[in-house]
Amino acid sequence: ETLSQGEKRFQAIAGAKKNKIISGKDAFLLYDTFGFPIELTVEYAEEIGYKVDTMEFEREMEKQKERARKARKEISSMKSQNEEYLEFKEPSEFIGYDTLLFESKVIKLLKEGLVLDKTPFYAISGGQVADTGVVYNDDFSVRITDVSKLPNGQHLHHYELVEGKPKEGAKVIAKVDEQRRRQITLHHSATHLLFKALRDQLGNHVSQQGSQVSDEFLRFDFNHYELPSDDQILKLEKTVNEMIQEPFATKTEVLPLDQAVKKGAIAEFGEKYEGKVRTVNLKYTLDLCGGTHVDNLHNIERFAIRSVFSIGSGIYRIEALAGPKVDDLKEVYHNIEDNIEQIKHKMEQTIIKAREQGINLKLPDVPSGEETGSYQDIINKRQEFQIVQQLAKDLDKEFNRKKEQLLGMGIEKYLNDLEDGKLILSLEDTDLQTVKQLADNLANCEGVDIVFIASKNEDKLTFVAKSNDPKLHAGSIVKEAASLTGGSGGGKADFAQGGGKDPGKLDTALFRVRELLK
Repeated sequence: ETLSQGEKRFQAIAGAKKNKIISGKDAFLLYDTFGFPIELTVEYAEEIGYKVDTMEFEREMEKQKERARKARKEISSMKSQNEEYLEFKEPSEFIGYDTLLFESKVIKLLKEGLVLDKTPFYAISGGQVADTGVVYNDDFSVRITDVSKLPNGQHLHHYELVEGKPKEGAKVIAKVDEQRRRQITLHHSATHLLFKALRDQLGNHVSQQGSQVSDEFLRFDFNHYELPSDDQILKLEKTVNEMIQEPFATKTEVLPLDQAVKKGAIAEFGEKYEGKVRTVNLKYTLDLCGGTHVDNLHNIERFAIRSVFSIGSGIYRIEALAGPKVDDLKEVYHNIEDNIEQIKHKMEQTIIKAREQGINLKLPDVPSGEETGSYQDIINKRQEFQIVQQLAKDLDKEFNRKKEQLLGMGIEKYLNDLEDGKLILSLEDTDLQTVKQLADNLANCEGVDIVFIASKNEDKLTFVAKSNDPKLHAGSIVKEAASLTGGSGGGKADFAQGGGKDPGKLDTALFRVRELLK
């Protein structure tokens, strides 16, 4: 069956080739994916008068062998590394719930990092990112960039070398980035409160489908029947903010799993528990959680949702901010503001163009809501964008309407250029719709056999022709003008339109049109 698929693929490849050469890469694809021997490819090619680039095929084969050699080497290295990790059983204690600065000892140096006897660095787990910071003494200094757990539970500190060289047995100072950890704890505690608010508002069917807690933001995935409405999102946000108004000292307790479950503790998504577990009491919610949390709910201070969207069938994602990071909410709608400013600028340009053509237009007022530091700001900016879009459309319509009125009133001045029934006009900054309307109006005037109008708009040209004489083919004339200016166009004998890309050649095009109409 695979060979049969290979034959079909060969036919498709051959059919797409104009030079009658099957490339080495295509031949290798047939071999590697469909088990199509190179000899068979050559035979099939010869039958239809094609050739195969066998030299390139050999090069592709060598690349494949080299990839295989590297893969075997990496597998061997990983196997050796995993064995080393499994054999390493010296205990290492996490003390980061109580302190962020500690004098420790390097008990193991591994290819991926170092292990301390006691560490204040939290390892990535339960959706919470790892701590960062520094480990140093008088002889060396390293910057901790990540922390992961080894098979036997020790924390492996991944690092970038700053100076010196780490040594096993060395006494060191382990220092966690305090500001970053604080922001992570704000987001982690806020995540638990958000989950509680979701269940209370949307129903107990809501369950956690994943989460990520970092210093930048919190992310929470959950199941529900539909995307929450803006009103529901605002209510969720308000509920969490109400939860953190009153002081409440966070309570943690380590106890057997069955006792924790009896107390009503909720397990974290994707985590496996055995033996004794750690519970975190945040007044409104009791959860099994090994992560770091605020000492008091009041420390969270502020909470704001920045986005809610679907990530799959019946699964939705909330991204939110807590504490000082709420100020970053502005960055979320910064792009919307940029788009609003672009539309405003476009409206200003329309006003200027109108003024140049003797048309008086007024720049409409754009409403702007006050910043609230909440999801309401996102809603307001979306609404403002929609309003500005509509205002811009309305302004364009008004401009075109007044242009048509003005053109209709001054139609006689255009007829001054009428020569032998032929009228050729060149305009500036006049849109296609207006040009077409003007061509219609002029073509209806007595004595006009054909109208040809060219309009220059910044870096492009618009051509329209309207003919009352079957001998003067509008389509042919527009096609010629468009071709001379790097564009395209055409149409019927009585009406045609087109465009050009090179305004610098407009005079040449007009000269040619005059010749054609003689």
